[in-house]
Amino acid sequence: MDAYALAFKIAKRILADGKFEKFVADRYSSFDSGYGKDIETGKASFKSLEKLVITKLSEPTPRSGKQEYLENLLMQYLH
Repeated sequence: MDAYALAFKIAKRILADGKFEKFVADRYSSFDSGYGKDIETGKASFKSLEKLVITKLSEPTPRSGKQEYLENLLMQYLH
């Protein structure tokens, strides 16, 4: 029971802090408008996406998922 109570307290602090929520919102912000929103809402077809990639987009720039940052952030709550 103590472990559940502690986990609940930690989860409550994580949610109240909002750092993880902000990270997720920033990471997937491209789905809030434009082609990303069309993909998310199901308005984009494979054909339209193929045309978009061939005509307008270049190779994507790799972007870090910041796994180490997220692991360290979580560990801050556990200590």
